[in-house]
Amino acid sequence: MVEAETDDWKLARLNKVRQAEVITRLVRAKISLSEFGTGWNDDEATVEAVKMAGRQAAEEIAHREFEASIRETLSGSHLSQAAVEEFAAKMKLMAEMCGKGQEGKELMKEELSIMKSNSEMSTMESTMAHEMATYVDEMCQVQVMDVDFFVGKFGHVSDCNELIGLSLVSKMHKETQKLDYFAKSSLVLHDEENGVGHQFVELLKGGESVATFKARLHNATQKSAEHLPTMSRLRLIDLKHYEHVHGFTVAKYCNGTFTEAADWESPAIQNYVDCLCTRQQPSLLCDAQHSEELETLRPSIMARLRKAKKSLSSAALLEVAESFKSKGIGLGPCTGGAFTCSLCVSGQCLGGGGLAFDHLSALTTLIKGPQSCVKGECSVCFGVSAGQRTRFILSFGVSVASCNGAAAFFTSFHIWAAVTLCIGGVLGKIADAIGWSACAGIANVAYYPFINKMTITLSLPIFVPPPLGVAAPLEVNLNLGDLTPAVYSHCGKQGHGEYNCLQSMFNARGPTRVSVGVDVLLGVSIPVLGSVGKWVRILGFEMAEKDNSRELAMNKAGVTIEYIGSNREGGELCGKTFSNVNCIKEAGDKNYRANTQDKHGDRFHVYRNPNDENDPRALCVRRVDRWDAGWGMELELACKVDNSQGGGGGILIPLGTTHHDKKCVMPPEPVHCPGWSGNRGHRLGFDNEDAGFKITEEGGRICGHLEHRRRRRRRHRRRRRNSLGWDMKLVLECDSKGHKTDYVVQDINFGTSHTNMKCLLPTHRVKCEWDAGNAHKRANDHKNGDQFHIWNSHTNHLCVKRTDAGGGWGMDLRVQCKQYEQLWGKTKVTIGSSRHNEKCVHFAQKGLRCDDLAGNREYRSMDTDKEDSFYIELRDNHVCARRTDGGRRRRHRRRRRWTEGWGTNLEIDCKVIQGPWDIVPIGGCGTPSHYRCFLPEHRVVCDEEVNWHHPFLIWEDHTNHICARRMDGNHGWTGNLQLECQKKEKRWTRTTVTIGASGGNEKCVDVPNQEKIQCDYLAGNPEYRLSDPHWGDTFNIEHKDNKVCARRTDSHGGWGMHLTIHCKEYSYSIREIIEAPKEVAKEVTETIVQNPEAAKKAAKTTAKNMRNATRLTSQSFLLLPAAADKKECFWLCT
Repeated sequence: MVEAETDDWKLARLNKVRQAEVITRLVRAKISLSEFGTGWNDDEATVEAVKMAGRQAAEEIAHREFEASIRETLSGSHLSQAAVEEFAAKMKLMAEMCGKGQEGKELMKEELSIMKSNSEMSTMESTMAHEMATYVDEMCQVQVMDVDFFVGKFGHVSDCNELIGLSLVSKMHKETQKLDYFAKSSLVLHDEENGVGHQFVELLKGGESVATFKARLHNATQKSAEHLPTMSRLRLIDLKHYEHVHGFTVAKYCNGTFTEAADWESPAIQNYVDCLCTRQQPSLLCDAQHSEELETLRPSIMARLRKAKKSLSSAALLEVAESFKSKGIGLGPCTGGAFTCSLCVSGQCLGGGGLAFDHLSALTTLIKGPQSCVKGECSVCFGVSAGQRTRFILSFGVSVASCNGAAAFFTSFHIWAAVTLCIGGVLGKIADAIGWSACAGIANVAYYPFINKMTITLSLPIFVPPPLGVAAPLEVNLNLGDLTPAVYSHCGKQGHGEYNCLQSMFNARGPTRVSVGVDVLLGVSIPVLGSVGKWVRILGFEMAEKDNSRELAMNKAGVTIEYIGSNREGGELCGKTFSNVNCIKEAGDKNYRANTQDKHGDRFHVYRNPNDENDPRALCVRRVDRWDAGWGMELELACKVDNSQGGGGGILIPLGTTHHDKKCVMPPEPVHCPGWSGNRGHRLGFDNEDAGFKITEEGGRICGHLEHRRRRRRRHRRRRRNSLGWDMKLVLECDSKGHKTDYVVQDINFGTSHTNMKCLLPTHRVKCEWDAGNAHKRANDHKNGDQFHIWNSHTNHLCVKRTDAGGGWGMDLRVQCKQYEQLWGKTKVTIGSSRHNEKCVHFAQKGLRCDDLAGNREYRSMDTDKEDSFYIELRDNHVCARRTDGGRRRRHRRRRRWTEGWGTNLEIDCKVIQGPWDIVPIGGCGTPSHYRCFLPEHRVVCDEEVNWHHPFLIWEDHTNHICARRMDGNHGWTGNLQLECQKKEKRWTRTTVTIGASGGNEKCVDVPNQEKIQCDYLAGNPEYRLSDPHWGDTFNIEHKDNKVCARRTDSHGGWGMHLTIHCKEYSYSIREIIEAPKEVAKEVTETIVQNPEAAKKAAKTTAKNMRNATRLTSQSFLLLPAAADKKECFWLCT
């Protein structure tokens, strides 16, 4: 643990391992756990929970630190010398028995002469051949096939504690099974000529190179290819031990290659499959015969895996876990299959119901009682569908023979399961890259319903020939939800031990963790331990939620942990807690303090600050076993939360640390902070720094100014102080101003930059102060004084530019901004490199919008050190990038030529506009004006530019039509142009009005529901009408005497087309508003003459009513005649 002091990850797990090991030894020695303190007792469930947490932590440490060195360990001191000597002593005898001695040679000659005879074998010859083969096989079977030479024969792993040692031994046991596989293969192939067995012994002793052994083994295998008994023995070893070496059986590999052939499968793979699966030759022979041609595939496989690696992100992996958590248990019944169940929980039994009944949900409901005891057996199929990303077909069963009230039941009872997993989403890209997409039983699953925990360990079946060496392990620990009431009821009875009991249960459940990787074998050396060469993980990482077991236990037990820290100067240490607490005076003593790892005998007195007795958060701590002495431990107090005392309730403002003399932060809401709230005794925490601060408010931010500090002598000449700022994590408590806010304060991470400007694509509307990246405002603490300017660009990116220098910056720049409503989603589009000036990738995602500058170095997320610039556009469900900076110039003997492509792995961020969607069918265009319009029923938001075979300009005109015009020429287009637009609120129903042909210049027609219909005056023009848009006739459409009338405007004559137009039909009557009857007009005229001011007021009221009723065109108005002696025109404009 001393070595792990700088590794928080390892230290946290070693603490769990240490606690589990101490408790295990105390229980083994029959010593009461009360030695740990009064917070512990001998409750068996709590003990088992601590053990489980320790085992899990040990597994994680072993996985991370030991697995990579297991092969080296086994080939070194930990493989017992006696095992190697035993193997060497038996080798000659075994070789004779396997047909490799003189007796074996004679048998082989006779056997081959019979079995290779061109003539048909007689009955006697057939019997002789069978008897000789049986005789040899039986001798080998007893001593070779069924004897394990190395499994369990290790030296003692003395440098590890018990739990980690067990984890390591488990993994070493697995590796020695591989060692036995090659030991037996060497014995089968060994004879006096090839000496393979001797070479293997020398290899184990370290006196032989792997390359030499590999060559001998391959040569011996190929020379014995015609010896059928040898080949049959090797094949028998394959059937028995192949899975220990490769992780799957020969049959599983062969079935996979037949049903799930990858799209890159080559003749080399087909030849290997033919050898191993069709002709059923031993794997060693197939490896030897086809290893060279298989190696030619390695570059393409590596390229596919590197491409898949770029799709990995912790956020995407977390979706798998979140899909379970959002559904609680997340399991439901399958649609078919057999079901048998006889399961009882606390006397209530499940049975029958068939697959239409959600048995697991019912089981969980029963378990949620205050006391739960399960008996019986159950086997049923359940499935999970998480957004079609991951689908589990889970077959599980449970069998519990007995149930003891205080037994280790909560953490030991689990449902065993075998899972069929179909992978999609991000993990699916990895699976596709390694040629696997089938659903197969590949995982070990354990579900712990009382603590809501599920573990999944699997190895993806990879149907790539094993000599190429590709492995894909995946380990998942799923935190599926809260502990059950039965657990809370049990811990609630522990009195002062409730907190420790709950923390043990939460530790046993653990956080959600996903570990995925693809390991590739580099080099082609034959296995000492069943591996070829060196395994290198080229793809993979671990994602884990924060382990908040302690915080959860605190909340459930109603306590809070207050960090006091050390006090090396001694005396009284006072401060303010973050919650209203009620601490007993012995809260810092050995049996009570929260930092249980410190077993020192220091005793403390915890009491209210005498200078502020009315504040329940003002506490003091003093050491009492040595008066006025200090302490070095990081003291933590576990105190009950008590909000009945009043006080507190303010808004916490964390200013943190800084290298500058001033720091300003944006509070979550408008607050008022007293100027002295940063001084000692008023700020939160128990630091013993007596630095003074002045707190001010500047532009909505709360700022802390360092006014003075106490000078201290340096303890070491090389130790540097923070000369301008402060090191304490300054936290203020302020009063809310009570203002409502429609935003949240969000940290925007710009990170480092090679360029002077960098832009991010936010998904929400964001407002940042222009100087939010400067030293006193930025969220990250950095000593440099770099200055920045921040703004929202025309492409909706959030951009930052360094202003004090012309280059980039090295700090991890983070700024605080106000985040409002979400505008769109975001996705990453990988275009990759190209040998040509332009490259398009298929990306058919609804609502995808990519800005034309998204590929430039200031906007893209990868290879920002390259100066390549691009133009990005969308074409027919493809994202296209065209390089615009000309590429690199190469010198040639006779001429210079430009390289048009790029080597950058181009990856861009694009918007994903959220639905719902509306299709606006513009169609083709043959109008004289070369643009075409359509009337949608809903208000829609369309892109201003669209690429559909040609570039188009899109706009909404003053009559609410959506129009399109080609941008690459002054002409129309053929085909059916359809726009995908965001659908907003519905405004009217689109209706068709048929006017037909006319011999006169004007024609009017009756229309049903005339009082609800509005036809725009341009609706009859070629760009808008439905009929004959290629003709140039133009019309003026208007409403007269409850009719819709069309008057031709480009000629005084009639028209021959069958005129058909689109009009708007409202859900309410509008005609009486638009057309004032003549008698009303006359009355209004008289009113105007008699009382002009009243008329103006009436006109304004009418205009307001019309605006509320509907939004009409700018050409629609009501003209009221004015008095003869007044030159005024009162009009109502909508």
